[in-house]
Amino acid sequence: MNKSTTIILLILLAALAAIVYFTKGDADKGRRDSEDMIPGYEVEKVKLLRIENGERNEKLVLSRSKTDGEWEMLEPIHTAAEKAQADFLARYFKDFKGARIGKLGDANVKPDALGFDKPRAMLDIEGVSEKPVSVKIGADNPLKKGDLFLLVGDVAYQAPRTIYNTIAKPAGKFRDDRVFTLPSLDLTQMEISMKGATAVLEREATTWKLASPIKGRADAAAAGKIATSIANMKISSFESDNPGDLSQYGLDNPGLVITFKAKDKSQTVKFGRVDADQRTFAMRDGIASVWKVPESDVAVGRKSADDLRDAQVFGAISRDSLKTIKWKSEIAGEIEISYEAASHKAKLTKPREAEIDRVAFDELVKSLEGMKAASMATLEGAAPPAAGYLELLLKDATVPLRVETGAASAGVMDMKRPGDDYLLKVPAESAAFFSKKISQIVSKDIVSIDSYIAGRVEIDINKDGRKKSLVYAKNAGNLWTLPGAQEESSEFANLTDLLWHAKAQEVTDLEIKDSPLAQPAVELRVFKKLADDVKPEDKEKDRIATIRYSADASGAWIANGVNGAGATGGFVMKVGLEIPEKILKLAFGETASKPSAAETRPASGPADPKKDK
Repeated sequence: MNKSTTIILLILLAALAAIVYFTKGDADKGRRDSEDMIPGYEVEKVKLLRIENGERNEKLVLSRSKTDGEWEMLEPIHTAAEKAQADFLARYFKDFKGARIGKLGDANVKPDALGFDKPRAMLDIEGVSEKPVSVKIGADNPLKKGDLFLLVGDVAYQAPRTIYNTIAKPAGKFRDDRVFTLPSLDLTQMEISMKGATAVLEREATTWKLASPIKGRADAAAAGKIATSIANMKISSFESDNPGDLSQYGLDNPGLVITFKAKDKSQTVKFGRVDADQRTFAMRDGIASVWKVPESDVAVGRKSADDLRDAQVFGAISRDSLKTIKWKSEIAGEIEISYEAASHKAKLTKPREAEIDRVAFDELVKSLEGMKAASMATLEGAAPPAAGYLELLLKDATVPLRVETGAASAGVMDMKRPGDDYLLKVPAESAAFFSKKISQIVSKDIVSIDSYIAGRVEIDINKDGRKKSLVYAKNAGNLWTLPGAQEESSEFANLTDLLWHAKAQEVTDLEIKDSPLAQPAVELRVFKKLADDVKPEDKEKDRIATIRYSADASGAWIANGVNGAGATGGFVMKVGLEIPEKILKLAFGETASKPSAAETRPASGPADPKKDK
């Protein structure tokens, strides 16, 4: 290094030291001296950024739309611009302050020392003032890492270097690599054209529906992938900005064209030939460039209208999302089941009340969760199926999900959702519950009683014309006793264990009014623990179950159980001798092994539900 060079370097260092001395001082002073580099700067007014990168000898012009705020590149080519980087440059003078050094001409502002005589880059900002704001990016501050020198107009600042970190990138890095720029959450319509056929999907709230050429609910997974994967697809590479003959890319007659609409905006992208590396040539309307995109992403959108029909009868449901299930079939008539997710209990509410068999309900829910059409067929003017219906009400919904159903034929059941103009061909085995009788889904539990809640049982018995009533109640020690007795009745205490868990051998379809249970031989009314002075009308509020027994014409014992305070409901069930035998023994000291004619007399009419025997 020669003597003259050494002297020049010493002078520059001295100048820089002076600048730092006058601008930095201590750390607190530096912060106190920070100020807006462009007073009154409003980001939303920035409409154009003109950049000259001296180190790369590149020029870049970015323009922002007044309507949607999207950026486009005007130079070196006309194309979409990368939003995040353009937004950062537009916001830099809003987000960052600078430590003022001085104005050009001041003794401490040396252009050659600060790098302004040969700036690394220059930035012009249009829209924030009457005239463009001119910015020169000078040298890095050797005494404060992460800062550089900026000349904004004629004022020099020490400011964060981040502005140059962005500007220093090649112009190509400012290109938007999004295939579509419309936000996927804003999409309201999607058009997919393949081989001359166009499928149109429209979004209603959060649900996609087919609007053309057929109408109906769209496959949620397929539509969702198009609305996210395609909408968020990135460009793999920029193939050509002057493509010329589009046939070389297969874009003169593209195999797939997708148009996205979001409110009043629309974008159309054409997808052409797939190259050997499984990259697909693509271009968006309004942009002359040809890109390459991953075919694995494009394949998600290669769907016809038939592909986009929803084969799921109800879509995603779960046991705990259910509130009611209804259906009508030729075999069972109309059935309604309610489900309480908190207690995990299902109950038949129509045509009469009864507990549902847990296994049968599990099979029903499993069928509903996986119910799917094996194929679909356009109605073409034909009448929809009218044999029955299937309806679900979800606990968080106000409108039920409903399908009309046809009779099963050749292993298939036709179903139709409201708004669809096509039929779902559902395998009959996945809707097997349609062919079951009510008795096949009802629980064999005669009643459902919590042994801790039961506190009083009243029993009326009628045998061979002899009538007897018994009352058992829990005393203060929770022992079952007869009125006035102090000691527990072990016979009845043992019977309660059977009563609370009694199961039928079989549930029948016989109507109670047409059976001997209309005038039962034995009726038990189970209550909560009652106070001694409880009023009759108040007592009934605490009834938790009713159980009736009678012998049928064949001599077999049948039973009927009703949960709650209701006097009617339940099913006629075939039961064993054990419980009736013990009850008759309690009353008369006799067994029930051979019922007499008194217990098998035909019903003379329905029992009076208001009469408490």
